[in-house]
Amino acid sequence: MLSVQSTRVRSGLLAVVAGSTVANLYYSQPILASLGQSLSVSSSRAGSVVVATLVGNGVAQLLLVPLADRVERRRLTQVLLTVQAAAMVLTASAHHLSFAAAWSLFIGLGGAAAMVILPYASAISDPAERGRSTGTVMAGVLLGILFSRSISGFISSVASWRMTYLTGAGLTLVAAALLGAFPTSRAQGRPPRYRDLLASVASIALHDRVVQRRMAIGALGFVSFNVLWTGLTLLLSAAPYHYPAVVIGLFGIVGLVGALTAKNAGTWFDQGHGPAVSRMGWAATGTAWFLLLLAGQGHLLGLSAVIAGIALLDAGMQAQHITNQTTLLAARPDRTARVTTAYMSGNVAAGAAGSALASALYPAFGWIVLVAMGIVCSAAALCALPRTTEAGP
Repeated sequence: MLSVQSTRVRSGLLAVVAGSTVANLYYSQPILASLGQSLSVSSSRAGSVVVATLVGNGVAQLLLVPLADRVERRRLTQVLLTVQAAAMVLTASAHHLSFAAAWSLFIGLGGAAAMVILPYASAISDPAERGRSTGTVMAGVLLGILFSRSISGFISSVASWRMTYLTGAGLTLVAAALLGAFPTSRAQGRPPRYRDLLASVASIALHDRVVQRRMAIGALGFVSFNVLWTGLTLLLSAAPYHYPAVVIGLFGIVGLVGALTAKNAGTWFDQGHGPAVSRMGWAATGTAWFLLLLAGQGHLLGLSAVIAGIALLDAGMQAQHITNQTTLLAARPDRTARVTTAYMSGNVAAGAAGSALASALYPAFGWIVLVAMGIVCSAAALCALPRTTEAGP
């Protein structure tokens, strides 16, 4: 049997599992045209598959991830991965859009495994390496998101969209089997009832000051991040760039910087530099927005500003994100899954608000207003950061 005694080996393998799980959520996006053609519907109608997947994942974040504070985490992850794999096989066999969308809902539900893996990885890691472990897993998640569209597009081009789902299902089953070599893990203390788990998520968000602070800081980060990517699509598709969608998508490769930063940020946190990492992350984000002031210039200067700004902002975003998560997992070891649910739910809502604001403000006021929003978010977060590492209650 595979040996997974080392924290680094464990976190590396869990990063692969988390990355492949998250990738399953995004395989459908670049293949909507071929999926729609196969199911005799338009590409826009085929988009309901994407919507169903994300809705399922959102529901799972709220209703299933808190279970990791009640049931054994490895088994819960394996069950979720098995559900996801089965749903992908059923989606691949669908011949009507309604069935494809229905099964995609369960692909999203199974995707909750990625967020269960975070508290699980922290729990089975050596205390001195929990930051590294969290950073490594998050790097896997980021890489899964980053490369999912390329993998999906390649498989569908040489085979079919159905093979994309079948390949993802096979990899997911391998991941579920791989977890059998890992130790078990339960939350500390007596497990609460399920309804009490859900109620406590709201209570934590409303009354726990450490969680509230990190939720606020994380929300500012996700607003900034989504303002950038929504606004950037609008900017680069218009004058003076006029880039097609495929070219705009290539700018996401710069996000590799963020994945590398995520791993290093966790290591620095373990070394006692958590507050400094947060401050550097937000300083990098603010600097990125000042660089992005030049993005509207076009040609070489504007393009250079866009690339540098994306790299710096993504690195800063991931540094503060990993610090927030690692702080919360360390400060609340008896309720890690519920804390993760509260934190990530706030981030998702903030990200949606950032996208909506960027879409509404850009046509009326242009790029400069989005840059101003990014700078304000950075300044507010820097003011909210604590000067010392936050600990238990």
